[in-house]
Amino acid sequence: MACPSPRSRPGVGTLGAVSPGWGAGSMPRVCDSEGAVVVDGVLITDELVRRVERELAHDGRALAAAMRALDASTSAAAEPRAGGVVVHTGPGLFVNRAIGMGVAADADADDVDFVVDFFDERRMPAEIELCPYADDRLRARASERGFAVAWFRTAFTRAIESPELLGDARDGGFTQFDKVDTRATFVQWAAVHRAIASDAPAAPLDHALEARNSVPGAHDFLARRDGVTVGVCSVIVHDGVATFGGMGVLPDQRARGVQADCVAFRLALARDLGADLALVTATPGSASARNVERAGFVPRYTSACLRRPR
Repeated sequence: MACPSPRSRPGVGTLGAVSPGWGAGSMPRVCDSEGAVVVDGVLITDELVRRVERELAHDGRALAAAMRALDASTSAAAEPRAGGVVVHTGPGLFVNRAIGMGVAADADADDVDFVVDFFDERRMPAEIELCPYADDRLRARASERGFAVAWFRTAFTRAIESPELLGDARDGGFTQFDKVDTRATFVQWAAVHRAIASDAPAAPLDHALEARNSVPGAHDFLARRDGVTVGVCSVIVHDGVATFGGMGVLPDQRARGVQADCVAFRLALARDLGADLALVTATPGSASARNVERAGFVPRYTSACLRRPR
């Protein structure tokens, strides 16, 4: 008997004509006694996939709402679709794609057409972040409409099990964390983001960062060593899930354990805020992916971002 997808829908999890060989349908997998999927020894349940995709969609939706709250004239928008959301924050900014479609709800060709029209109206390429366990009709229609794989990102999770607070020295100094809760700390935090994302338009980026800092459940931090700012990190806690993001280390401070310190600090904070699951995404094979795996995160699945040129 074939192993079902987490949604128990035939055909789910293959990318087919868009990128042959990608997707859960092509990965080595078996079923446990209750029908959950085991991919390369990692358990993936329907509940976990839905929870991850729901939180990723929530974060995009919350950012767009915060941008609109700060400036009613902004082009930021978020539209619910097929159990997920289609988000526009602006050219060069954080989120401009559909997220979570076809996982918690059925999806069909009309949903892909909606995404194309949504971004055409905003004169941007249409993008869909396609979970490998999403309704396969999304993949099929995306192929027909000329989408191709642009990049991948892997969802990593770990249970929060009373991690110890940070306390070890690295490279002769401790990493301290200052919450971004004043104008002065916001200015410093935004400056680090601008230095790291140097190709992003400055004014729209500042507006998006201000919105990001105002999202309910968001906690943003400056990372410092010996009084010198070395990086930034953030976490959003919502519905028991702590989603890590906004991680950046200044170029001359990299490979010194700053990111590892940021992960440990946020795990402890998430525990204190009552979260039971930590979630982070990273490019497969990147330094960030290796760092979070060292911190106990497990790669659950890899989604493909499909892009349709205008």
